[in-house]
Amino acid sequence: MVWTEKRAAGRLRRGLRGAEAALAAVGGAAVAPRGPPRGAQERVWELSEAMLRAASARAAEFDFSAIAVSKMNFHGSPHVDKNDLSVQYAVSLGDFADGSGRLCVEEGPFLVRAFDTKEKLVCIDGRFPHWVSGYTGERYSIIYP
Repeated sequence: MVWTEKRAAGRLRRGLRGAEAALAAVGGAAVAPRGPPRGAQERVWELSEAMLRAASARAAEFDFSAIAVSKMNFHGSPHVDKNDLSVQYAVSLGDFADGSGRLCVEEGPFLVRAFDTKEKLVCIDGRFPHWVSGYTGERYSIIYP
């Protein structure tokens, strides 16, 4: 079967809904327990990795050892990921309005870019201030640091 980004996103969204209890336990923490991931976490990991690898040649080569999964029912304030050494990939899934819940990145003193991550994989530098714009509904976020 050929994986397309949209097909992988759909499978991942369904996997996330099925694994909601496990995700609630994971919260905003990285899904990279000691040893291999198990159960619902393993399924989320496999689907997340398949989506990343299918997105583009550049994304397929991205080396990651963890994923951060969160079910966002809040609006975070601008922050910087202090432990990032390089860029990260991000995607969001869920039932929220198109055009809302954008990932905003302050790339300079007078430049803020707003990325539509709904079922779309984007590459950003989390070492710059970033946040999620307002939205209504249910939004999952997957980050590949």
